[in-house]
Amino acid sequence: MPETIIKMKTWEHFFWDQYAKSYDNLLRHYRPYQDLLQEVCGHIESYAKGRSLRILDVGCGTGNYSMELSRSGHRVVGIDFSPSMLKRAEQKKRGGAGGPQFLFNDLKKTLPFMDDSFDAVICINVLYTIPDHEKFIEELRRVARRPSLIIMVNTKKPLSLQTAIKQQWNMTKGMQRLYTLSSLATVGMWNILISRRQRTGAYRPTSSEEMKRLLMSNGVWPLWIWETYVDGVLGMGWWK
Repeated sequence: MPETIIKMKTWEHFFWDQYAKSYDNLLRHYRPYQDLLQEVCGHIESYAKGRSLRILDVGCGTGNYSMELSRSGHRVVGIDFSPSMLKRAEQKKRGGAGGPQFLFNDLKKTLPFMDDSFDAVICINVLYTIPDHEKFIEELRRVARRPSLIIMVNTKKPLSLQTAIKQQWNMTKGMQRLYTLSSLATVGMWNILISRRQRTGAYRPTSSEEMKRLLMSNGVWPLWIWETYVDGVLGMGWWK
């Protein structure tokens, strides 16, 4: 394996393992993150209509979406390539019966599931880290049943710390503003590094039109596209 690829993989694992230490500050303090979680889970519940779905959470991180969906009675499998993220996800299951299944997997490789395994697939702010978007979505389609729901969120342009702070500022008041922003300082540092990689092309944001093209070319229809989170775009539709 070329030395440059080895170094890149080493950096990637180091970065996301370190980010895991402060990642859940987003869930505790960052309103746009909390709102997006509820938005995505709300769409799942509308689709489920009381059914218990088997859901794949691709790039599950510390398991926030997986845990929320599991609490609603769904059978969730979360996959990620960061051992530290997965360790924190597993810790959230302690003291409770059942819960999501968390698995380690390189998201740039074949998923460890048979065809037609899931009723719904969510992929939240992960796509920009994947070099081959088309191949990645084809793999998600392979493991999804017919019909199934797909929800994908990705940044539409390099992350802006100024925009992120402005959104939180507008959603909070008084001393709460200063407290939450100070609690999010470490998260902001990691997101500056993500933004730099997006600007250099190492990570790939997707415009609304690009998200639409990627999903429609892989058979997602009908399809809804709208802006969400911090300079993000959400695509939702059905594989039939």
